[in-house]
Amino acid sequence: MLTSDKERDMEKLISLWDSFKGIISETEERKRIVESIIANFETPTLKSQVRRLNAIYTSIASDARIFILLILSQFNAFHYELEYILGLSQPTISHHVHKLVNVGLVEQTKKVKIVFLTITKLGKIVINHIKEILRETSDVVFL
Repeated sequence: MLTSDKERDMEKLISLWDSFKGIISETEERKRIVESIIANFETPTLKSQVRRLNAIYTSIASDARIFILLILSQFNAFHYELEYILGLSQPTISHHVHKLVNVGLVEQTKKVKIVFLTITKLGKIVINHIKEILRETSDVVFL
């Protein structure tokens, strides 16, 4: 009887050891993955891309700016048209448009004293993502 107890204990120890070796190997693999991720985070290119993405997301962190992009995705507009449609003052529209222009989502062309606005290729990409999010998270489909 004693031998079978020892054999069972030995089998348990072998099984535990195999599990332990699996955990060690998984831990070492996770460590390699984490080190690779950290190395990539430290590259200037990735840091620059993340900063650019952050600037884009920050620029659309406003209801007014999202509405401006939604409008411009449908038609190019004069500055004063956005004032009328959104019911916002000229300085407020200028402030929001300036943020969108700075990150390349909107272009503005000044003709005498009238400012004409168009959405850029990047702006279209961003607004299409916003529309997709709206479709997935809302009963109301806008545009």
